[in-house]
Amino acid sequence: FLLHQERKMMKKSIILLLVIGSMFSSLVVSSFMIAPQHVYALTYDSKEIKEAKRESDKEALAKDKADGKAVDEGTTQPKYSEKDIKTVLGANDIDWINKNILKNFTVYYQSGSLTDLGLSSAHLVASLFMSFNLYIIYPLFDTALSKMFDLTNITQGINDIFSNVQQFTKQTWAGEVFKQLLYTAFGLGLVWVFIQSVKSGAGLKAILSVLLVAIIGSAWISAGGTVLTKVNNFTSQAQTAVFTEIDSSDQTYSSTDDFENKIRKTFFEKAVIRPYTLANFGTTNLDASEKDGSYRLIGGKAESDVIDALAKSNDYLSKDGGEEWYQASVGLMAPIMSLAYGIPLLMIGVFNLILQLGAILLYYLSPFTVLLSLLPRFSNSALKTGLSALGLLFAKIGLLFGIMFVSWVGTVTDTIVPVTGSASALLNSIVYIVLMVLLWKNKSFLVQTVTGSSMAN
Repeated sequence: FLLHQERKMMKKSIILLLVIGSMFSSLVVSSFMIAPQHVYALTYDSKEIKEAKRESDKEALAKDKADGKAVDEGTTQPKYSEKDIKTVLGANDIDWINKNILKNFTVYYQSGSLTDLGLSSAHLVASLFMSFNLYIIYPLFDTALSKMFDLTNITQGINDIFSNVQQFTKQTWAGEVFKQLLYTAFGLGLVWVFIQSVKSGAGLKAILSVLLVAIIGSAWISAGGTVLTKVNNFTSQAQTAVFTEIDSSDQTYSSTDDFENKIRKTFFEKAVIRPYTLANFGTTNLDASEKDGSYRLIGGKAESDVIDALAKSNDYLSKDGGEEWYQASVGLMAPIMSLAYGIPLLMIGVFNLILQLGAILLYYLSPFTVLLSLLPRFSNSALKTGLSALGLLFAKIGLLFGIMFVSWVGTVTDTIVPVTGSASALLNSIVYIVLMVLLWKNKSFLVQTVTGSSMAN
């Protein structure tokens, strides 16, 4: 009986172990099983299909543009509207532009994949040199131009110096030491006149000449600073008036501040707007690319949706447009062209200051030149220095033609070598630089041809 009970219990234990084993094995197998997945069909657009789709989109957008519609500019709204930007540009408010939207005049593009090293390299070069131009070259020259063409402060400062020099010359002329020199020179002059009168018989004329030099010289020393101040004010106002006449725009300039801002605007158009429109729209004109979104990018907040929307019809912005190395070439030339445009304008501003400082120096030397003029051998010394001082101030007006000449050279270059691609963009820059260098080296010949004299010296 006991043996029968043991066999019965063993049989139950074996069955229990089999049940537990089957449950464990099921759990292990299920943990390694992969759940059923959805199956997707993989699609791939070839290069030809992508180009066909892009051309189709461009044709549709071109038709909308021809109908007067602007391109899709995305959903993100700009910080500044197109109307705001046009108003500021029309008012030549360069200070507001530098503070609020200057950073937006950069190069834009769709980012490519990490494996597309050529596209990434071109974009890096374009961004690097455009930023160098925007944040280093342009601000440096703009600040310098704002100082050199601040006619109000410069004219007032020069006039103050004229007043101080006039006090110095009057004190020098009235000083005891200078009186002794004056009497000595006057006596030597009379002796010289007496000798010449004995030889030629023109004594009375020579004596009157010495007396006239003494009288006019004294008057020039006493009031020359006042005369030069009035002439300086007149020529500064004439600079603004002449610029209004020769400027091709329809603006008028009622003050010297307007004149300064226009000069800065001229440089801004060449150094900032030009590379911006060339790199992003393939044109040198901001308004010509208005319907392509040029003002939208300047307005700020140009997020990826804005770039993607504009890139549908713009090969320069599109990662598939093939213009990335064109953008790189424009970016590379941007700082060089800013230097090429900025240096002539800055030199004109420096010359404008130098002419006034030269007039001050000549007036400063007037007591000594009048003293020399009492000697018949140097009788024209005072007259030459006085006229030269006045001539230097009037020469300020002529410098304005240099400003317009720089702009005209740029226009001629664009006409001869219009920018249509990366090669023409580089050639355009090279031609402009070569022309400016040649004109500078032959400046004396040009001035002598125009004026018939050696005014260049």
